Amino acid sequence: DARLTIEVIKTAARQGALCLNYLSAEGFCYEGGRVCGVQVRDELQGQAFELRSRYVVSAAGPWVDRLRKLDHSLRGKHLFHSKGVHLAVPHQRLPLRHAVYFDVPDGRMLFAIPRERVTYLGTTDTPYHGSLECVEATLEDAEYILRGVNHIFPDARLRLEDVESSWAGLRPLIFEEGKKPSEMSRRDEIFESPSGLLSIAGGKLTGYRLMAKKVVDRIARRYRRAFRRRFEPCRTHRIPLHPQPFADYPAAQAFAQTLHPRLQSLELDTSWATYLVHRYGPDAAEILRRCEAANLRGETGLIQGEVRYGVEREGVCTALDFYERRSGRLFFHLPSIAPTRGVVLEELAACLGWNEERLRREATRLDEAVERATTFLPEAAQRPA
Repeated sequence: DARLTIEVIKTAARQGALCLNYLSAEGFCYEGGRVCGVQVRDELQGQAFELRSRYVVSAAGPWVDRLRKLDHSLRGKHLFHSKGVHLAVPHQRLPLRHAVYFDVPDGRMLFAIPRERVTYLGTTDTPYHGSLECVEATLEDAEYILRGVNHIFPDARLRLEDVESSWAGLRPLIFEEGKKPSEMSRRDEIFESPSGLLSIAGGKLTGYRLMAKKVVDRIARRYRRAFRRRFEPCRTHRIPLHPQPFADYPAAQAFAQTLHPRLQSLELDTSWATYLVHRYGPDAAEILRRCEAANLRGETGLIQGEVRYGVEREGVCTALDFYERRSGRLFFHLPSIAPTRGVVLEELAACLGWNEERLRREATRLDEAVERATTFLPEAAQRPA
């Protein structure tokens, strides 16, 4: 999900969008009772300022109702947060060759999907009323998934000790009275407030383009009425996620093969080609170009090149940006964090000009994230946000 999000942002930037990160919305700007901008705070530097525009869209996922409340328009339909948890176990503990989707005794469905060195398992669908900023897997979540998987694969005998990493997220569903989370519709819906704020909620990740089209089409109609300005029809279906996309998975595998000689010249095992292509697609070659240009060799050199690419091309600002939201190492290659932690923090500090205090803060946040991913507290004893 994180890789899809960053590729959408990169594509938007290539189309002319101004993409800003680490800005929290703290309020709205109004003229004549109509919303005309957002009051934001830079979470990294602390400055507050305003972003002005003719129209404002909130596609804030689980935070949609929080922004509707800031707009004084939270009434009628509202969100219901459902939590979904995933666990990752070493592939040898559940050595599947293909994804499996199966029923469990309570009537729900779970899946098990092999990915590189792990098999990941999921997912739950339970009501969530906690902090939106710190959603994590509980002991009850982990035990539920393991019971379900062991019911279908009894020889696996998976235990809590087998879980290498975990993560959790929220589904921003439209609340429906009397229904369980798994029974609530995944349809998307647009709310328009009296001030003109457009909020889109619900839906599924796989429908992101159609959801965006609905919102942009509505904005285009507003422009046409107010300014007599016409736009060409939506062309999202003609815009690939990457300017040079792979035609199919065999094409991606063939591209990975072309990286083998370059990896060997950098004193790296050719298996790193799969890691790079699965995350960065054709841009894997850009990471290797950085390694070659700076004579960065071995696994230490590769992760230095990966960090530099992340900072320069993908807006990496923190250690967790890299380990969680760009490389996915926190979830799928967790054992790689301990031996690379120092190198990554030093590289980020050099690239971004961190002082010692910022470096310590980033190290602490990374350690806390590893702890959250690898330990399970009971529901009643959750860590503070």
